[in-house]
Amino acid sequence: MNSTKFKAGLLIFGVLTIFILLIVVLVDAGNTKEDKTNFPDYNNLTIKEKDVIDQTSDSYKEIKTRLESDPYFARTALISNYNYKNYTSIDLKQMLWNYIFAFELNNKKYLSSIDYDSGEFCMRSRYVVNSFEELYGVNISEDIDYLDGYYEYAKSKNNRFCFNFGNVARDYNNEIKILVDGISAKDNIVTANVYVFEYYTTDTPKELSSVEELRLAIRSSNALGAVNIVKGSLNGKATHKQLQFIINNGGKFFKYQILNSKKLDY
Repeated sequence: MNSTKFKAGLLIFGVLTIFILLIVVLVDAGNTKEDKTNFPDYNNLTIKEKDVIDQTSDSYKEIKTRLESDPYFARTALISNYNYKNYTSIDLKQMLWNYIFAFELNNKKYLSSIDYDSGEFCMRSRYVVNSFEELYGVNISEDIDYLDGYYEYAKSKNNRFCFNFGNVARDYNNEIKILVDGISAKDNIVTANVYVFEYYTTDTPKELSSVEELRLAIRSSNALGAVNIVKGSLNGKATHKQLQFIINNGGKFFKYQILNSKKLDY
């Protein structure tokens, strides 16, 4: 009798375990599909200390290449002179501009509306607070009303904030390329020294040739060559900076949280 009950208990336990695992797999698959829809250019990236200790290792080279080719990282890397520990409301204008610039417009899950003709997307105030914290690591709930002061980029209405991505796009239409020249990681914080290259082209044959030369220079980690190409041939801008960030693969609004951005030279 006890043996029969024990076997029946094992069977029930096994069925429940399989059922739970099936639910987990289905939920994970659903989340992955939704994430790919919301962030079509992002692939999950994990950086651990052991992966980047040796710059000659395959793991380091792969992480370096993936960061350099990730448009979300490139857009986030444009943020300048920021440290989450020193945040004040004075920083909001720059933070706001970079927030709109870095926001993925395909990510409509938390938007109240989006209008491509007017160049505006709207979001509930609580999501604005959450998304700023996800990108910058700070809580702006006490300062959120200041966003209204930058009316060319944001305005509040009916417990929502609307952001003018059209104006940001008119402000800035450069290409951005990244060259990573150093990565370290401690716990979940990644520190990377990067060259941020910004330039504009009209796709003339000469410009396209220079862009290809830049691509090859980045690929071969030739920082000096890349700087010379951008500044000399493309009339662009090269900024050497150090970024500290957290990768948030499960992020609802942003996949990178910037903690610190400081200029090194150039």
